[in-house]
Amino acid sequence: MKEKEIIRAEEYDIKKIRNIIWGIGGVITLLWFLIYVLPGIQRLTSYGYSVGNFVIFHLCVPFLPFLIIGLIFYLGSSKVDLIVTDKRVYGVAIFDRRVDLPFDMISAVSTSIFRGIAISTPSGVIKFIMIKNRDEIHKVISELLVKRQDNNLKKNISVVDSSISKADEIAKYKQLLDSKAITQEEYEKKKKELLK
Repeated sequence: MKEKEIIRAEEYDIKKIRNIIWGIGGVITLLWFLIYVLPGIQRLTSYGYSVGNFVIFHLCVPFLPFLIIGLIFYLGSSKVDLIVTDKRVYGVAIFDRRVDLPFDMISAVSTSIFRGIAISTPSGVIKFIMIKNRDEIHKVISELLVKRQDNNLKKNISVVDSSISKADEIAKYKQLLDSKAITQEEYEKKKKELLK
């Protein structure tokens, strides 16, 4: 039986978000330069010191964390992809981690930060981030998990019902045996038939 794709993740423009992070870093670096570095340069030049290294250092210090955060964010989430079918969830999680999870292996699903989906399995939690249609995907996976649980419950109930009905039948034949309505051979024969 061929699997049917139900929903696919729509991703954000990660380059745009990376550039916003770098832009915020640039603005903070400019403010840092105007408020702290520029007055320091004036004091250093008045004492006759060279200011080249001072300027480079104080321009790099505030911008460097934003540069690193932007790169990590971009490299970690630029390849994220998530596909949900009627049988499994598969794709590429953060930091290029390829996953293929049959629904029998999924124990729970939740939303997470950065517009993400977190899928719990017996071996840990797998996260997919920066998904535009996160809420729709969460709803689909939740519904499929509930459907699987209902199917398993129905199977278990039918097994219990059949074993209870067999036990009832055997008890009825035992009563017939005790009341001498049937022979021991007939009782054993019916019991064997029911226990198959």
